[in-house]
Amino acid sequence: MRGLFYLVRSIIDDVREFGLSAALDNLRDDAATVLNRHFGNHLGGSMSGVFVRVPFTRVSFWVEWREVNVGLGMERAEGSLEFFLGHLQGVACIEPVKA
Repeated sequence: MRGLFYLVRSIIDDVREFGLSAALDNLRDDAATVLNRHFGNHLGGSMSGVFVRVPFTRVSFWVEWREVNVGLGMERAEGSLEFFLGHLQGVACIEPVKA
């Protein structure tokens, strides 16, 4: 049993020595950056809402919870649609193409 412990410990030390942990840290940071570009959780605070950007498209959504009833309806503008559903207010927009 003790031999197995030393074998596992030796493997872990080799992984650390060859920088695999640094590579995994970089991978984790890159994944977090990508997720932060496409999803934002802003629940609580002054603006309680959720932001979602659909990957590989120019479409994004912002949905916000309001304390007061904002009514029912929608407003269209160039490249966006704002909607009101009781306590929910949201915006769906198509981001412009970068030249």
